[in-house]
Amino acid sequence: MLDVDANGQVDLADESTTQSSLDALMYVNLYGNMIDYDRLTVITQFFGGLNLPIIEDAAQSFGAKYNGKPSGSFGDISVFSFDPMKNFNNYGSGGMLLTDEYEIYHKVTDLRNNGKPGRFYRSGTNSKMSELDCACMLIKLNHFDAWQKRRTEIAEYWNEQFKDKIETLAVDESVEPSWHKYPIFIDDRAWMRFQLIDQGIDTRIHYEEPLNETVSYQSSVEGTNRFKQDPVKFLECAVNAKRLSLRTLSLPIYPELTDAEVEYIATSVLNLRR
Repeated sequence: MLDVDANGQVDLADESTTQSSLDALMYVNLYGNMIDYDRLTVITQFFGGLNLPIIEDAAQSFGAKYNGKPSGSFGDISVFSFDPMKNFNNYGSGGMLLTDEYEIYHKVTDLRNNGKPGRFYRSGTNSKMSELDCACMLIKLNHFDAWQKRRTEIAEYWNEQFKDKIETLAVDESVEPSWHKYPIFIDDRAWMRFQLIDQGIDTRIHYEEPLNETVSYQSSVEGTNRFKQDPVKFLECAVNAKRLSLRTLSLPIYPELTDAEVEYIATSVLNLRR
């Protein structure tokens, strides 16, 4: 079980974890930032001698890099999302799974196509993207680098303007983030959000409900077991997640923002800082 951290730092929430208690280890590149993958490798080696399949949730980090290596190439399985809210999006929805393991590729292909390949050894789903959707995304891919360059320009400008004034996403020098979102972390979020709306600036809250507070997690065997195994550590992680959920406010960041709009947003946030 990994602890929550918006800035790419990673730690095991349960240091008693052993390989026998897990089937795989999954981590999330939150807000387009990437975790410290070298540290993850060290942790999995030293805490319990873990040698587990790694699943990289790269749904928010398409285009990001860690030490020059692109997101999507780190896990035994890496997954992308093409949800309309992503920086590389589809007009409907969809996603992509990457793997170098033939056995995994075969199983996932089977599941995607109603379990049809072979002799129906397993049930599947009809979860294929349409050719029209894929064609649109191939055209978008030609413009993706330019869009990402603009996102980075906006984020770097705000980073400079907010430095020592507003808490922003801390990015390690080894990471080139995709800036899927631009979150700021403030204690008076509700007041700030209301004031920004009044000035014509829309914002979003990601994510308002921590996973451990959802009914589905609380009623699951996994949730119950985690609490019983180490209630103190579980509560520490819960407090961290709750604090993050209460302080995060995402500013609008997309390539079509003009320089004037980018400056207006920064000035508005700084003028409202109290």
